Amino acid sequence: MAAALWSLNYLGSEQLPEIAAAWLEQGLSSPTMNILAGESQPMMSEVGPMFERILHELNIDIPTPREAIILLSKIIAQEIVDCKKSPYTGAREIWMLSIDCEEANLPLIFVGLASEYEDFHDAYHQIFYRKKKSQKVIKDIERQIIEEARKWLME
Repeated sequence: MAAALWSLNYLGSEQLPEIAAAWLEQGLSSPTMNILAGESQPMMSEVGPMFERILHELNIDIPTPREAIILLSKIIAQEIVDCKKSPYTGAREIWMLSIDCEEANLPLIFVGLASEYEDFHDAYHQIFYRKKKSQKVIKDIERQIIEEARKWLME
């Protein structure tokens, strides 16, 4: 996951020593990891190359942006299915990933369902459809998101 986040430039310099320290705590080790974990004022020009060296030392390939987006979207889908993330939050995150890398061709159903979910939270829909109907629609959308997450994991 860290390599995918790195590939997409989603990691800041301050996060890299934290990741290295977490890996050390998990029992991973590489010659460069101790150095990076000890960085107290990380500058990307210094810690970025160290992080890439650690990935190389651990035989972790840096995925292409397309591969990274797909990997992250599948992680989010699993979190939805496992109830670790609300269906709307997960669908919205997949929606944002699809914007970051259109060539990943993520299922657009997540965009539609997250958008529809948002619609039923606005005041107009609450008044027009009444609160009870809106709550039913929201529950239906959440069930659809979970089902689509399952389908996405199977692909």
